[in-house]
Amino acid sequence: MNRCIWTFLVTGIGLLPVFPSPAKVIYVDGDNAGPGTGAANNPYRSLEAAIGALAGGDTIRIRDSATPYDAKAVIQGAAKSGTPGRPTVIEADPGHRPVLTRTDGAHFGPLSLIDVDHMIVRGLTFDGGSVAKSTARALAVYCRNKDAECVAILENRFFRWGKGQENASTILLGNYATIPYRVRNALVKDNYLEGNYQRGIQLIRTLDAIVEGNEVTDMKCGWRAGTPVPPPNQVGIHILGMSGRDTSGVPNAGLCNIGRNNRVHHFDPICTLSNVVWADGIWADVCTHSGKVYGNTVHDIALTTSSGGNGIHIEHQCNDWEVFQNVVHDVGQHGLRNRHNSNTRFFNNTVYKARHRLIMILDGDSVSIFNNILVTETGGAVEFRADAVAGGGHQVDNNLYFGLGVEPFFTWAGTKQTFLRWRENWTGCDAHSAIANPYFMDATGNDFRLLVGSPAVDAGRVMGLPFLGRAPDLGAYEQDVQPLPPSGLSIR
Repeated sequence: MNRCIWTFLVTGIGLLPVFPSPAKVIYVDGDNAGPGTGAANNPYRSLEAAIGALAGGDTIRIRDSATPYDAKAVIQGAAKSGTPGRPTVIEADPGHRPVLTRTDGAHFGPLSLIDVDHMIVRGLTFDGGSVAKSTARALAVYCRNKDAECVAILENRFFRWGKGQENASTILLGNYATIPYRVRNALVKDNYLEGNYQRGIQLIRTLDAIVEGNEVTDMKCGWRAGTPVPPPNQVGIHILGMSGRDTSGVPNAGLCNIGRNNRVHHFDPICTLSNVVWADGIWADVCTHSGKVYGNTVHDIALTTSSGGNGIHIEHQCNDWEVFQNVVHDVGQHGLRNRHNSNTRFFNNTVYKARHRLIMILDGDSVSIFNNILVTETGGAVEFRADAVAGGGHQVDNNLYFGLGVEPFFTWAGTKQTFLRWRENWTGCDAHSAIANPYFMDATGNDFRLLVGSPAVDAGRVMGLPFLGRAPDLGAYEQDVQPLPPSGLSIR
C-alpha cells in the first residue's frame, strides 16, 4: 500500500494536488538579464541557482524562457526534502510551460533527485531535442545513502530522450546497484511521453509505487547493455526487480507496485538497429512481486517487427501479480504473456487481435485465467507451453472467445486443439466458457464496452471487483445500456 497521503482537488481540468502554503517560493526566469535573487520581480536566471537557495518545504516556480533551460540540476539530501505536511515542490509557474533540456549527451538528464523525501515535480516539459545523442534520463529519482520516500512526478511532458544511449529510461525511479535502499511510495501520475527511446517509465526495486494515468506513445527502440548484446527493446512501463540480495542481505525484489489507468500505444514500427526487437507495453520483470496492472489500455505495439510486441508481460519470478480490467488490442505478438512466474491472475481483460496468441503462458505454475474476452484474427487463443504444463495448478474458466473469420484454437504442450478437445483433455478447463460474438459497442472504433444482450453480460465468476446484475460481466467493462445491433451483423 502506498503510504503517502496525496490530497487532490477536483477541478474543471482534472485532479490537482492540494498542499499547504510553501515555506518560501523561489522564482526562475531564464530571460532575466541578471543572476537574480529568486524573488517574483527578480527571479533567478538558472534552475541550479534556485536549487542552491532551496530549503525543505520550499517551492521553485519556473517561468517560460526564450530558449530551453540547459540544466544539470541535482537536488540531494535531507536539507532539501519536504515533510508529510509540506512537500518541496519544483513546478511551472502558473500559466507557464517551461522547457528543460540537456545538450552535452551525458548519461544523466536535466533533473536528478537523490536521497530526498516528500518532493513534487509537476507541470514541466523535458525535451531532449534533435541532437545525435541525448541523455539517457530526463528525470531520475535515486536512493544512494537512504530510502527515498514519497516523491511525486505529476503532469509533466517528455520528448526525445535516450537517443544513442544504452539502457535509456525517460523517467527512472530506483537503482541498479544492489545497495540496501529503495524508492518507496512514489507516485508517477498524468505525465505524457512521446518519441522517447527504449523505456518510457522505469521502476527498479521500488516498493509500493503507483504509476497512474500516464500516456506513453511513439516509443523508439534502443540498445540494452549485455554480453552478448541482447536485441534492442521498446517498453512503455517497465517494473523491474533484481535477483539475489542487496548488501544488507535483503532480497532485491520490488514489491507491491501498481500500474493503473495508463495508455501505452503506437510504438514506432521502424527500428534501424535491428529487425528483431523485444517490445512490451507494460512489463513486470525479474523478481518484483505482488503487483497489480489494471485499467490500462495498450495497443499498436510492434506490429511489424519479427519478435516482441506483447501488450502486458509478466516475466521471470514476478510472483503473485494480478492483471485485470485492461484493454489490449492490435499487438504484434501476445496480448498477455506470462513467463516463469507463480500465481499470476489474468481476469476481466479484453484482448482483441494479437498476431500470435491472445494469452501465452510460457512456463510457471498456478496461473489463473478468468472472465476474459479474447478475440482473435489469426486463430491463436490461449497457449500453455510444455514447461507451463509441467508446472501445473492452472485454472481457466468463464472466458468468452471469438474468431474474426477464423476458428479459435488452443495449444497445450505444443498440440493445437479445438475448443471442444481443449475442454475434454483438461478436466474443468473452460467448463463455463463459450465461443460467441461478444457484441462490442464499436470494435472498429476501439470501443469494447458491451451491448445489452451480449453473452458476456453476467457470465463471469466473482473475483472481488464490483459488478452490476446477478454476476460479473466478462471483459474489462461492466455492461453499458445500449441495444444489440440488428441480427446478421458481426464485428470486424
